[in-house]
Amino acid sequence: MPTEKTEAMKALEKMFHSLSQEDRRKMIEGLSQVADEELDRERQEWETTRAQQRSPLARLSQPAAEENPLTEYVRQLDAILEKEFDPPPRILPVEQSFEPPPRTRTTSRMATAIRTLRGRGGRGRYPDRVTLRPEPQEADSRRFTYDMDGNRVSRDELESWYNAPVPAMAERIPERLSMRASVRETRPNDENDGSPWQDPLPPTYGSNGGSLGRDRDRPDEPSIRLRAADVMLFDPEETYVMAFVSRLEFMATQEGENALLRVFPLRLKGRALQWHNSLSSEMRQEMAHSLPRTIAELQLEFKLSEGEAWTKAQGLRFSFQKSNELPLALYISRKINLLRAASIFDPTMDKRLIWEVLESNLSLITPLVPNERLDDFRRRIRDNESAARRAGNDNKTQFSEYTRSSYRRSATAGEPANDRRAYRNSLGSARIAEIKASPNPPSAAVFRSLSNPPNTKRSRENLRPLQPQDAICGGAHYANRCPKRDGSNDRQANQVEDVFEDEDALSELGPCPDSDTEPEN
Repeated sequence: MPTEKTEAMKALEKMFHSLSQEDRRKMIEGLSQVADEELDRERQEWETTRAQQRSPLARLSQPAAEENPLTEYVRQLDAILEKEFDPPPRILPVEQSFEPPPRTRTTSRMATAIRTLRGRGGRGRYPDRVTLRPEPQEADSRRFTYDMDGNRVSRDELESWYNAPVPAMAERIPERLSMRASVRETRPNDENDGSPWQDPLPPTYGSNGGSLGRDRDRPDEPSIRLRAADVMLFDPEETYVMAFVSRLEFMATQEGENALLRVFPLRLKGRALQWHNSLSSEMRQEMAHSLPRTIAELQLEFKLSEGEAWTKAQGLRFSFQKSNELPLALYISRKINLLRAASIFDPTMDKRLIWEVLESNLSLITPLVPNERLDDFRRRIRDNESAARRAGNDNKTQFSEYTRSSYRRSATAGEPANDRRAYRNSLGSARIAEIKASPNPPSAAVFRSLSNPPNTKRSRENLRPLQPQDAICGGAHYANRCPKRDGSNDRQANQVEDVFEDEDALSELGPCPDSDTEPEN
């Protein structure tokens, strides 16, 4: 048999090679068409067979002996389930008091068995999610769920919580307000005799511990409780009393006087706290119920006079070296408060007094602008602070580098030394050079002879000591009055350099030749 196939293949190959190019192409196209037709026929047969397998009636009509009995049982069970059972009911929300049917043990067991048979058979078409009709006696079984906190609760309890009536406390609020209105009509209020109004009813609170209103549910007060941190801290050493009073008046318009007076004792510090503790109980009671009285007592105790405020304003200055103790923003606010206390309310004058005591770097880049608001001027100064600070640091660095380079002597041997003391006394400079060049240290007699001139009487004229011998003509007179002086040695004070270096050299050697002091033994 294999030999016949081999001979047939050889004959077919020989015939194929004997054909022309056009005949070969036609032969290949014909074979391809026959192969495509065969594939289409096989595909149609496969789709027809699969459609018959999907139909329940076709599966039931097929004989059971042709396939596996277990697979046929699964197919029949699928057909029964699709025919007999209805779709699951629609689940309603909990608010409508509808309890969805729970799954029972029988239902779960049946669904598990169906999935097992389907997995064994491999050809079942039952869906994965199964919801079967529950038994009537199991419809009232309790179901559990989870609340918003993650706690496992019963649906009955959850429904009772959702459908609970509103607390009766909220219904009593209009009743309480009417009772307060009747009390206000019968009792005198603050405007009649100054006695504080007392609330006859205690404050109401909700079930969660929060207050339904304020400590006094008065219509003129907001519903948010004022905190002590919302009011500025008052320390007389750091805060001007009028600034604190202005803050109190503003907070009173926003939150009400009663709320502000409640937190007022909590915002005192230092000397203000000691003053408040030293007051009598009657005074503290009056201040606790009257904001004007509180403001008046603060002004009488801590307000500065105009002279004291002006003196402090003049002495208040700003510098970058002390910016850690007094920042720029704090300096501006204190300056303005002190000027207000000194009865200076002109914005132009305020800007001038603030600007003139600033550091030069900051004042140069922040010039005064006519008709500029005080707030804009303050903001412009704060914006230029960092640039002025950097410029000041650069100037200090450059000046220190220049000072070190000017005091540094040249290390080159042939370059002459830059000795500025020669302008004042050439004889002394020459003598110092000789002492430095000598290998042996000088004796005390040399310093004694140099420090004791013929005329020991100390006199000063034009801030210069009496010279023992004039360096120009050798006469016994001052060097600046020498008749032969040509003025070549005159130097301005700002042109004298390297003075401190020579003085350090003289201090190492001993007393200077033109000095009246004698060395210590």
